[in-house]
Amino acid sequence: MGVTEIHVIAPGICGPLCETGSLEQNDTVRRWVQWLSRSEEHSSYNNLDTAIAGVLDIEAVESDLPSAALIMKAGDRYDANRCYMQAAPVHLEADLDHAVLTPAADLSITEGEAEALCEALNRHFEEDGLSFERVTSDQWVVSSEEEIQITTTTLSDAVGRNINFLLPQGVQSGYWKKILTEAQMLMHAHDVNVRRSDSGLMTINSLWFYGAGRLPGTQMMGNNKSQQYSVCSRELLFKGVAKDLACDHLDCTSVETYIDYIRSAGQAKADKQKHVLYLPDLEHVVNYTDVMPWSRELEALLVEWIYPLISYANKKGIRIVIYPCNGKQYSFSKYDRWKFWRRGKLKSYINSFQSENHH
Repeated sequence: MGVTEIHVIAPGICGPLCETGSLEQNDTVRRWVQWLSRSEEHSSYNNLDTAIAGVLDIEAVESDLPSAALIMKAGDRYDANRCYMQAAPVHLEADLDHAVLTPAADLSITEGEAEALCEALNRHFEEDGLSFERVTSDQWVVSSEEEIQITTTTLSDAVGRNINFLLPQGVQSGYWKKILTEAQMLMHAHDVNVRRSDSGLMTINSLWFYGAGRLPGTQMMGNNKSQQYSVCSRELLFKGVAKDLACDHLDCTSVETYIDYIRSAGQAKADKQKHVLYLPDLEHVVNYTDVMPWSRELEALLVEWIYPLISYANKKGIRIVIYPCNGKQYSFSKYDRWKFWRRGKLKSYINSFQSENHH
């Protein structure tokens, strides 16, 4: 019988925890810390992109994970002759030395607004050979026949931070900063934003570039016939990853259906099975470092997914690894449940969460 592992990528599951005076009295946090104290803790990935590449054994990329290209692959819109980059619509609030962005998830962008702004961007940048595409109202992509040679910061890593220190770097950074400035001027004056401003809504006044690159000519992951992969997520990025890696893609809405899949996959003859589950529920709320909304979302995620998965994995002798994308990973096995929880560790866990998650 082969080895089965479940790898859970859950950004934010170890908190915002910058203002945590009441955390020691929070039952949800106390119970979660109690579970974590029984796990094996190791250094790990600092953000979502490196977690995806590392967990799925994707060949190392020189700069960014080509997330935009993978998103286009998910919708069968990928053109190997073009280089892609995410151009996330955002609201930018700036003063002399500080600039903070609000992501599209908080802007309630309509399909009509997204289409109108992308059309305007395409008209303006046609001579530059750039093409802007609306994948969804919240997710836009820019592409070029030329290579895009910059390194960037993912949107999730930029939210809530001073983005003046996170702008694109690399040989083409000057060019793309120029493109961004022109896009900001165009978007600021567009009728879409005039109407939003008149209605008291935050404007869609900037873009956030990240995830640039092309897909390799061959699968990013080696063709290891002895290892079977699966990817479970509703996100287009993960659907694109699954397509590129030619592995199973699931869109499970409950832990019960996911466990059913793990159980049925266990009958395969692969030497090793690696099941990757992406749970994004906390990724958005963690950026605002507000403990109460995060705590409510954490409780739901733990009860609906994490605790049932760990319990099932322990019973079946399956190793489960959780990646909070904060530089740590927590591994659970059937032997870990017999470990004693030391009360003295609670404060040290909370303190470590505070320092690791404070930007």
